[in-house]
Formats: sequence, structure tokens, C-alpha cells
Amino acid sequence: MIFLYVGKVLTALATPLTLAVVALLLASFALRKTRPRILFGVVVFATVVLLFASSGWCSGLLLKTLERPYANATIASAPTADAIVVLGGYIRFEAATGRPIEISGAADRLFCAFELYRASKAPLILLSGGNVFNVSATPQEAVLARSVLEEWGVPSTAILIEGQSRNTHENSTFSERILAGKGIRQILLVTSAFHMRRAAATFRRTGLTVYPFAADFMTEAGTPNFLLSLFPDPQAIVDSGIAIKEWLGLAAYRWRGWAD
Repeated sequence: MIFLYVGKVLTALATPLTLAVVALLLASFALRKTRPRILFGVVVFATVVLLFASSGWCSGLLLKTLERPYANATIASAPTADAIVVLGGYIRFEAATGRPIEISGAADRLFCAFELYRASKAPLILLSGGNVFNVSATPQEAVLARSVLEEWGVPSTAILIEGQSRNTHENSTFSERILAGKGIRQILLVTSAFHMRRAAATFRRTGLTVYPFAADFMTEAGTPNFLLSLFPDPQAIVDSGIAIKEWLGLAAYRWRGWAD
């Protein structure tokens, strides 16, 4: 539990926006005591970080380092396996509305898994994802996703549930236990493209044979206008933060021995 919270806090602090804000705050507090040259350097650093991280060119470059290895996969070219494992992060329970199941843009993960199953790439789908902060009154994410698959026509006998995990490490550990109980060692792993490098490395660490199938690509297939991509964009700074947090997450997982 401690690593779960600490990991999320540290990666949030390492995002470009946070770094720039901290630098500007330090400059503000030091305004009366620091020499102008040092203060100027801190402000320039914060400005440069914000400008680069908020450009579509920078965010696209960072995301492509994560997504490029998985860009050309198709449903037809995917290998067959014993099961399809789908990682959570795309669906939530919303009690305040008349539509209790809310699906985000990352739900492409679930749709890709459905397409793989429909193409007979594997006979089972394992849905992995619980409640990050153990909110007992909230249905597990995997349970919510199962109801969607059943509405799409996937029989309940073809769906396995892993509803206890709160991060990628637990996704892999708890899923492997369920799969091992059924003698399954080969999986098609489905998650967002930016997350696949860390997810695949973590699942391989359990001894499973992993065939990555990435979904939810954030970078454009074509070449964006270079000049326009240099202008600050609110979404670009979000995307830059996602990429940086993912690289930091992979480094932390390797340091902990959770990923190969």
C-alpha cells in the first residue's frame, strides 16, 4: 500500500507542469533574498519546461518512444494464445447518474479484446482491474467490464475476473495465479500503447509468454503540421506528463525487480 501511494505521488511530482510550478514558487519565495542572475535562471528553466512539454511536437516525440514498437499490429496478424488479458483503467462506476457505468477513451482496450476474441485468437478473456483505493461500496472495474462484454455477446463462461489489483504489478501477479490454475501460460496482453512496454515487461517477469496487442494509441498515424505543433497546447502537456510518468514507472518497476 505504501509503495502504491508513494509511487503515484512521486510520478505526479515529476511531471513537467509540477516541475515548472515548483521552480516558479521557489523563484517567488527567493525573490527578496536571491541574486537576480540565479532567480532569472530558475524562471527561464520553468518557462522552457512549460514551452517544450506543452508543444505537440515534444509530447508526440515522448509518446512515440513508448508506442512505436506496437504500431503495426492488426487483429488478423495477432497470434493465437490461451487467453486474452485486458488491463483496467477505462471504466468506472458513477452512482450519481442514471448510467452507472462510465467508459473513458481508453475503452479501446476492451473493444480490442472483444475483437480478438471474436476473431478466435483465444477462447478466454481475463479482465484485470480492481478498485485502486479499496472503496468497498464501488463495484470492481473488472466486474463492470464483464457486464459490457456480456452485452456484446461474449458468454460468461469465456470471461475470467481478477478484481483485486490496484496497479500493473498486481495486475500481473494476480492474473498469473488465476491463469496458472487453468494451466494457461501464453497470453495476448491488451492495454494502452503508452503503457504496453511496462505492462509486457511486468507480465513476462511472472514467467508467462506474452504477445503484446496495444490499443488506445495517442499519437497520430500521419505527420502533424510541424509549425502548429510547436505552439502550446493544454492536451500536449498532459500527454508529455503521461509519457514521462510511464518511463519513470518502468524504471521504478525494474528497480523493484517487478519488470524484466
